Amino acid sequence: MNRRGLLSGVTLITATLAGCLGSPGNDSARPTKVENSQFETGVETNSRGIFGPKITVDQEAATVTVEGISEYGSSSCGYLRLQHVDYDTEQAVLQVAIGSGSDEPSEEQGYCGDDVGADSYRVVVRFDEGVPKRVEAKQTFGRENTEEFD
Repeated sequence: MNRRGLLSGVTLITATLAGCLGSPGNDSARPTKVENSQFETGVETNSRGIFGPKITVDQEAATVTVEGISEYGSSSCGYLRLQHVDYDTEQAVLQVAIGSGSDEPSEEQGYCGDDVGADSYRVVVRFDEGVPKRVEAKQTFGRENTEEFD
């Protein structure tokens, strides 16, 4: 068997494959801006609040979804709210924070209950193109999750 022929064939195949394969994730477009975000509570979710927010992306739709179940103060006066959605274009990092708020008790009620309520939530963030490299999501009581996407 001709060793030179075998070696040159292996070298040619390796060089060809290296050029075709490239490094994964380099072709992914990163967003330049947030188009819009939607926040809703009382939604059906597969997420379990005790483990923190669940983060998913849809590359084709250029969306990030953060969902979960989170606690808030008094079940009679409290509620969940979207604290902020911040996107750092330079670092390609999206930060989403779910917080809590409270209303004044009704006149009939006179006070807010001394308990803790919980509700499910979903935040959908739509970008101009692609998805961020990293998504950091936080919800009440310090529960958080970070996911990275190529």
